[in-house]
Amino acid sequence: MRPPAGEAAPGSGATVPRPAGGEDTTVPRPFDPDRGEPGGEPEPTATGEGVPWAELLAEGETVARYWSHVLRRGPDECWWWTGGLTDTGHATFRAVSLPGRTRRGTVPAHLFGYRLAHGPVSVPRGMVVRHRCDEPPCQNPAHWLLGTRGDNNRDAASRRRLTGHALADVRGAAGRARAVQAAIAAASPEDLDQAIAAALAAGNPSGAHQDALF
Repeated sequence: MRPPAGEAAPGSGATVPRPAGGEDTTVPRPFDPDRGEPGGEPEPTATGEGVPWAELLAEGETVARYWSHVLRRGPDECWWWTGGLTDTGHATFRAVSLPGRTRRGTVPAHLFGYRLAHGPVSVPRGMVVRHRCDEPPCQNPAHWLLGTRGDNNRDAASRRRLTGHALADVRGAAGRARAVQAAIAAASPEDLDQAIAAALAAGNPSGAHQDALF
């Protein structure tokens, strides 16, 4: 079960607060080196290459900050990210500020979480961390698996055609993720699960659901 706000996440040493009501947790437009304009948070490095994973994962404060943005729930449920989001709905985590124009310290949160669960060298070159649940901001380690980018693209292409599926949400992946974050921010602890369910259902106005054929 999801621990109440303020309780420590098991194994993390960090508390798991609910986000403040009305807080905008989306990521501002990233820095564009071609235009030379500042844009706040940069886009995360998609592959994680060049990131000092071992050092980051050994930093207790960095791990605690990661868990502070994760709404842990039941073992089979999605663990929603309450921090920054990319325009594809993926969670983005400023693990550390590094020198250079690419600001490599901002990483996809699920890459940080996967390595936190499996070790700093657990993602081989050429592999990606996929979401079984097809919810890009989800941080439940049980919902992740390794695969190729081709695997990921093929799964997405087939599932987004299924009525009622997460990838078929009329708001798009980012709109769906932001709706869930807004629901979490506004809900009382006792109404949290119902609020999340309502936010997800709003992306399927017809209410119809189509299961995969295989």
